[in-house]
Amino acid sequence: LGVQRAHFVGHSFGTLICQHIAVSRPECVASLALFGPIREPAEAARERLNAITHPRIAARTADLLRNIPDDAVFVHDVPLLVEVGLQDAYDMVLVVDAPDEVRVQRLLERGLDEPDARARIAAQATREQRLAVADVVLDNSGSLDDLKKQVERAWTTIVGDE
Repeated sequence: LGVQRAHFVGHSFGTLICQHIAVSRPECVASLALFGPIREPAEAARERLNAITHPRIAARTADLLRNIPDDAVFVHDVPLLVEVGLQDAYDMVLVVDAPDEVRVQRLLERGLDEPDARARIAAQATREQRLAVADVVLDNSGSLDDLKKQVERAWTTIVGDE
């Protein structure tokens, strides 16, 4: 989110958010981990946040797409791709997958408590839903080096050896 967008989110959700968003980079997107301390009902908060951010994200995406060559590979990290139903808007969907227990453990390592970690995962598309729309699946249950090797193989498959 850019500075203006971050202030808009901050106005809606409080100064806690603005203290954590790196507003100096227009391509920066606030992590939902920052919204953990907000104690309004989760669904209402999520809907309000989505109403603020989704139109702006869509506009920024459209701006980026207008300025790339037709033969370019556009990599777009879309956290809520399945939840919003955008998978058909892309030529290829690559899903980085890990079992839910691995995801819970990683959230715990980032400071969430277990109930919040499980609630965060339960609020997202299921693993099965994400895998069902995937053209390519990368296994993220191992090390970062393992994942990097898979990314390199997938990239080579997509664009070839350049």
